[in-house]
Amino acid sequence: MFCNKEISGLEDLRGLRVRVGDQSAANFIGQLGATGISMPFGDVQQALSRGVVDCGITGPASANAGGWPEATTTVLPIALQLAINGYAINLDTWNRLDETQQSQLETAIAELSDDIWSYSEALYEDAMRCNAGESPCEFGNQYALTEVAVSDADLAAVTAAVEEVSLPLWATQCNNVAADCEATWRETVGAQLGL
Repeated sequence: MFCNKEISGLEDLRGLRVRVGDQSAANFIGQLGATGISMPFGDVQQALSRGVVDCGITGPASANAGGWPEATTTVLPIALQLAINGYAINLDTWNRLDETQQSQLETAIAELSDDIWSYSEALYEDAMRCNAGESPCEFGNQYALTEVAVSDADLAAVTAAVEEVSLPLWATQCNNVAADCEATWRETVGAQLGL
């Protein structure tokens, strides 16, 4: 969460306008007392500069590359979104591979996954240092944002918003596609996450 107003936590978002990427995120932000404004990433830096929005949500490396720290003063490093990537192969194609090829492909994908996680973590840490004006700053531009510590109250607010807004809205959409979607998710992924 990058803001051009001084904030000490999510409670300070009440009444502020927050750039989000989509309507689901806008609903989530609404639960926190702010107004979510959907806006393309490329428009955010100027909107922050002009006061059209008070805050914006993105990852620290994306914010750095987009120049958001030029128009903000504070960063709250709390995860409010997530992206999922996956690799798939057609079963007929898979079955045409011999056991050695299947094993090599599985090994390569596992190594790629490990490399992506390692790189993502290093990029995140570097971008946070760059945004706060700390060294080393290897991949981005140095700025001087104030980094606000994430509190237990912030984490509780996110949990409540996920349970009260995000999951119910998602479940409705998912159940419209497959009637047992929510039930299956809750029995599997939801059970693993304690949701």
